Formats: sequence, structure tokens, C-alpha cells
Amino acid sequence: ETHYEILVRMIDESGALVPPIEFIPVAERYNLMSMIDRWVFKRTLQLLSSKEYIDHASQFKWGINLSGMTVSDEEFHEYVSECLHEYDFLPTRLYFEITETSAIKNFKSCMTFMNEIHSMGVQFALDDFGSGLSSFSYLKKLSVDYLKIDGGLIRDIVSSRLDQAMVRSISEIAGVMGVKTIAEYVESEAILEKLAEMQIDYAQGYEIMRPQSMELELKQLSEHTSFKLRSGN
Repeated sequence: ETHYEILVRMIDESGALVPPIEFIPVAERYNLMSMIDRWVFKRTLQLLSSKEYIDHASQFKWGINLSGMTVSDEEFHEYVSECLHEYDFLPTRLYFEITETSAIKNFKSCMTFMNEIHSMGVQFALDDFGSGLSSFSYLKKLSVDYLKIDGGLIRDIVSSRLDQAMVRSISEIAGVMGVKTIAEYVESEAILEKLAEMQIDYAQGYEIMRPQSMELELKQLSEHTSFKLRSGN
């Protein structure tokens, strides 16, 4: 099953794309991340549920990142519910990505938040998993569907026996819990082969695909699916 992660970029006054490392810290400093997360969620649903794309978009799963600030926002789950009712897109094809650091820092509110959103059909991925110090101790208390293994454990996995051992332990725990694993920063065929060998479920990175405009990707998916249907006929 193919998944897409929704990424956000800002467009400056000259029309150039501004990477998140330049505007996200500023947004966090001025408590604007919850507002940005709301915009991204609503805009994503608008695109996915549009008449032009919904039939094709529904064949895939879509991951949307949330900040720690949004996880602590008690009104956000109501906003999610309102948007899901407003736009005709299956919630089971969506999942929110929350970093391990944010989950630990806001543990109680995160646990409540996950349970509430989970009841709507939306799933969860724990992002950058393995970067924290107490990963396994709290994991069983969270309603997690995917573990996204931190890229720092993936980059050198072909040559590092330590990284291999750590990723195997994550994979084994995930398997026991019935949780799927996703490896980030997969940037070579050799890494991809090693992960397949280790039975990691999904891979994400430049070896798979580079980021591009969501509108363009949806258009290409639509055209490709239509071509396959015509060819089949």
C-alpha cells in the first residue's frame, strides 16, 4: 500500500519556496503552529475530496504532521470532526504524524488526543521513533498504528551493526504490538535492500520519491489511473 506524507512550504513575497527549517521555529516561537496545522489539514481535505481527485486519492493513505502545540490544543479534535463532516473523504485513509519528542513531552494530553481522534477513524504514526530515551516504556499506552523509525538509525544501517540491532529491536516490538514500521531517510538501493531483509514494512526517502507539489502529484495519479483503465479496456 502506497502512502504519502503531506509536507508544508511557505511562499515568500518573490514567489520562492521557503523551507520549513526557516519558518517553523518562528511559528513555534509566536504560538502559530496550531493555526498552521489547521490550515494544512483543511487544505489537504479540500484537495483529496475534490471531484477531480477523490476516486484516485482514496486508493492511498495520507500522513499529516502535527506539532506538539496542536496535540495539546483541546479544541483541535472538534476541528478535525468538523472538517471530516464537511469534506467527503474517508478518515481511515488519513493518519496524523506526531514526533516521539512531542508525545513524551505532552504525554497525558497526547494519549487523550490520540484516543479521541482514533475514534473518528483517523490513525496515528509516531515520527522520529528511536530518537528518545524511553521509547518502549510508554509505547504500549499510546494508540499508535505506525512507527516511523528515526532517519539517524537508517542512514548508516548497511554498515552499522549497532543501527541494525536497534532497528531490529524496534521492528520486533512493533510486530508484537501489531504496529507497522516505516523507515525514514531511505536514500539508496542498498539501504532499501537491507530494510527489506530486516522485514521493515515501509520505506520513505529520496530513493523512493522526492517531494513535489501535491496538486501536481494528484493530477499525475489521476492521469496514470485513467490511462491504466483505458489500457485495460
